[in-house]
Amino acid sequence: MNPSIIRFTSELDHPDSEVFDFLMKPAVVERLIPPWQKVRITSKTPSQTGCRLVMQVKIGPFWVNWITEHQSSEEEKCLTAIQVKGPFPVWKHISRIVSIDGGRSRLEEEIHFLSPFWMKRSWVEKRVRKMLKYRHETIAHDHAVYQRYPSPPLRILISGSHGFIGSALLPFLKNGGHEVVSLVRKKGEGVFWNPKSEEHDPSDFEGFDVVIHLAGKNLASGLWTKAFKRQVFQSRCRDSWFLSQILSRTVRSPSTLISASAIGIYGNRGEETLSEKSLPGEGFLANLCEQWERSFSSLEGKKTRLVHTRFGIVLSPGGGMLARLLPSLRLGLGAVLGSGKQWVSWIALDDLIYGLYALVTEKGAEGPFNLTAPHPERAKDFTRKLAKGLGRPCWLRIGESPLHFAFGAMADEMLLSSAKALPEKLIGLGFRFHYPKMKDFMDHSL
Repeated sequence: MNPSIIRFTSELDHPDSEVFDFLMKPAVVERLIPPWQKVRITSKTPSQTGCRLVMQVKIGPFWVNWITEHQSSEEEKCLTAIQVKGPFPVWKHISRIVSIDGGRSRLEEEIHFLSPFWMKRSWVEKRVRKMLKYRHETIAHDHAVYQRYPSPPLRILISGSHGFIGSALLPFLKNGGHEVVSLVRKKGEGVFWNPKSEEHDPSDFEGFDVVIHLAGKNLASGLWTKAFKRQVFQSRCRDSWFLSQILSRTVRSPSTLISASAIGIYGNRGEETLSEKSLPGEGFLANLCEQWERSFSSLEGKKTRLVHTRFGIVLSPGGGMLARLLPSLRLGLGAVLGSGKQWVSWIALDDLIYGLYALVTEKGAEGPFNLTAPHPERAKDFTRKLAKGLGRPCWLRIGESPLHFAFGAMADEMLLSSAKALPEKLIGLGFRFHYPKMKDFMDHSL
């Protein structure tokens, strides 16, 4: 039987050599994995003929070993990945970059495959086309952001680099030519620290241009008991304060510190349109975020530019809230919470990454920034649009009383709260959203 061949082509506003160099970056594999595909990269090792990539890929309920060998020709601007071991009898992925007029290029990709007997060919073809479309869009958008925000190579320290946001930000920064070091609590994997015991080596924190602080306990990982709230406070406020103390004592403080915060700082504001000028609201979450941002006050007056990024609900099928919602949405069990009239301020994960990069490179950016899409949604529309994007109905509604019974205070401050937060300062910088509306996000990521 002859292999099936799927082709996908797109034109890029960048020369062929630049696109080829990008595809040769060590972190490009992680960056171009579609968020709906669960992949574990075990190792990248050189072989006699090229680089060998060892992965585990989830197909249905099973994790399958997949080994591919990668070869490249700089002269021909061509890359090839051939399956050595894996689920397909035949799998070959070819990428060619062809120079066209005006310093532009055309990316031509094709995948040759034979389906195993237990996998329907039409199902594979659909997923391959979807994957190639995602790759081409991501390559184009990443290049556009690098071009819009040129930067010399920076040395960047990131906390929370293995989390939902950090694991996506890390390869993007590396592919942009920056040295990225993780701030971790396990010795031997990066810069070590233990905020609880205050164990650290001050010399390890020297020489960084930028620090991005993302680490913090997930607010939705437990019921909001007194003990849980104390853990959240310590992981966000105490740890941030301790990091600020370390950085304030360095010989050369970082030029920029970007700390995660959240639009929860505004509290439940109903129909009010919120900008970075809006005052903090009331409640546990608002107080937490306010103290979280104040934790870095020891760096004020130093030469460090402080940026507080107030995240909306970050959307990606690979993690966060959406990953928890998808199983019920796919079963047709998506539900509108409460009245459904509350405002949901959201942002696509890639736009969040691009926004963080803009704030790294824009030297005039300082203070709070709402990292939210410019088009917030009513909760009922938010849920129904996600369900529609998956081809599923959304007819259930869960009232406020059951939510209060199940989640207590968390229901009021996270599930039923209304915050119509707009990214006024980010737009003022000239930032361009690639996924400003829900449809844009769903077409790319679902």
